[in-house]
Amino acid sequence: MAVSFRRQDLFPNDHPLYAGDLGLRNPDAQRQAFAEADLVLALGTRLTDITTQGYSWPAPGQRLVHVCADPRFLGWLFPAELAIAAEACAVLAALSAEPAAAPPGRDGWNRRLRQLQEADSRATAGDFPDGLPFLRVAQLVGECAPADAIVTLDAGTFAAPFYRKLARRPPQRLLAPISGAMGFGVPAAVAAALRHPERTVICAVGDGGALMTGGELAVGMARRLPIKLLLSDNGSYASIRIHQERQHPGRVSGTDLANPDLGAGAPPSARRCCGWRRRRTCRRSRRPCARRGRWPRWCAPRCGRCCRAARRGRCPRRRQRAEAAGHAHRHPRRLSARLRRAALRGEAARP
Repeated sequence: MAVSFRRQDLFPNDHPLYAGDLGLRNPDAQRQAFAEADLVLALGTRLTDITTQGYSWPAPGQRLVHVCADPRFLGWLFPAELAIAAEACAVLAALSAEPAAAPPGRDGWNRRLRQLQEADSRATAGDFPDGLPFLRVAQLVGECAPADAIVTLDAGTFAAPFYRKLARRPPQRLLAPISGAMGFGVPAAVAAALRHPERTVICAVGDGGALMTGGELAVGMARRLPIKLLLSDNGSYASIRIHQERQHPGRVSGTDLANPDLGAGAPPSARRCCGWRRRRTCRRSRRPCARRGRWPRWCAPRCGRCCRAARRGRCPRRRQRAEAAGHAHRHPRRLSARLRRAALRGEAARP
């Protein structure tokens, strides 16, 4: 059982029949083993570029049974001996009613595929003087994530360890960009937290993806969503830069980032981020709470007195500003009415 591109959450990764995924940079030995299969049963996949390893698999001569709910993709690129327009779950339910009888020698074949997958999933995190290896971060997520956790990933080199270096088991979910586009991780995490507030949501995103999705981060803050955000700040579009250095050595262009202090945007922090001082505000007045020493995160009962004072024109800070300007503090509604009457008479209103 091999899953298609970035669908590792569909089958228990620690199952003896799990043979890995058809994704980016599969080992040559694993690709060779897949090409030796006498029958390929493709369930629910469209058999697109990455899943077919660059349209090279199923190999010529391999028998293909293709099951897809959309009939447009049946026989689209690969001729199928049997093409079925149906839901994959319904086909699996029908197959489960049939007697299971593996042909001779199938156990050895299964062990070979399993050993290849285990060899590909083994890795040891190295030490780097300029930062933390994200492989270790992925391993910690695999060790600590709850059984029903939802992990969302953005596009980038930091996400590579999350796909093959840790085992997933349903009902854990993986939400990752199939198209490979940046800016997916944070919106997916916000949507998952809104849809399943009872489940733990973990989002891994790079600095480039985080800068693209500031609006979604603001939505998560406004809704007070408890998203666990893992941000890889390496100061560049790393995956693009790797291709530049490989194909055009010494000609790196447009991949360096001049990032603000991304750590200062964390909720517990009161440091400066992007040149602005982060302050908690009162929900009703949308202004800093005037009660000295009290900075509620959003609207709290203890800031109601300040809100009422602001609406009635008796806000302490407004009174202080008026006294500093040298004139008496007036109710804002009465003052605006005097200004309107003076404008109608063509007179200059006194302060």
